[in-house]
Amino acid sequence: MQALTEINPVLAGHCLHEGQARVDQATRLKVIDRLLQTVAQPEVALRVRIAAGEVLGYLGDPRLGELAIIPAGKFVIGEGNQQHNLTLPEYQIGKYLLTNAEYAVFIEIGGYQERCWWTEPGWQVKEKENWTEPSSWRDSRSNRPNQPVSGVSWYEAVAYCRWRSAETGQQVRLSTEAEWEKAARGTDGRIYPWGNEFDAAQLNMKLGHQQVNNKTPVGIYPNGRSPYGLYDCAGNVDEWCATKWHKYPYRIKEEWNNSFLEEANGRVLRGGSWEFNDERFVRCTFRSWNDPYNRDYSYSFRVVVLAT
Repeated sequence: MQALTEINPVLAGHCLHEGQARVDQATRLKVIDRLLQTVAQPEVALRVRIAAGEVLGYLGDPRLGELAIIPAGKFVIGEGNQQHNLTLPEYQIGKYLLTNAEYAVFIEIGGYQERCWWTEPGWQVKEKENWTEPSSWRDSRSNRPNQPVSGVSWYEAVAYCRWRSAETGQQVRLSTEAEWEKAARGTDGRIYPWGNEFDAAQLNMKLGHQQVNNKTPVGIYPNGRSPYGLYDCAGNVDEWCATKWHKYPYRIKEEWNNSFLEEANGRVLRGGSWEFNDERFVRCTFRSWNDPYNRDYSYSFRVVVLAT
């Protein structure tokens, strides 16, 4: 197994996952470490990084839950004649999109049956439509452990965050639109998370010579990271924000109190998804929105975590 791990960590991981190899904990951790090295190396072929990321999901990906600290300070939001400065306090945001493996816990503990996690409008539509899981949960192309959860409404994302807050004793919530943009863009006003020049090799979308035509596992485009180390801020899936859709300029206010969450307004989506074939739609400044009950195949989220 040790030799196989060095030569082909993906195959070694499959052997562990499928029960074809019984190894001690040290060897198992070595396989996981080699898989982590594989996804972190941009020179490794994309198909191999995808395979490594998928196997990590089955073995248990230790990266999940990692947070980036975004320091307090000023940054530029928007572009063109809508560009303006904002100042935000320090916060922490997920380096990775929330995965199917993480969301599965919410389903397993009965999150869809516990009214306390849901807003009133969210509970009403869930009951009416008989939601018991994300809309893409049974799709074999979409439900692998390390893929970002998708097919979730804004209501489901909020319910998950409320449950996680109760479980952890920390405030877990969706990012505001401003928090998302600063984490994706940094403070230098760049166009894409990695810089100002578009490069289809740094993200998952329908452009370039390596189109995947599906969600990829989280965190397999190392050169596509934001200045603060966030993965998949461009492409892969759209990300729900707490913010209600409105025209700029952006006004800083409380966006996670009960009265704000209970409003059934359209909510902001950021990031762009793998389905897009136009580089304009994956800029750090690109804004879109939808109704909070919409469960499009590409809708996902990442969390902000604050100590309480």
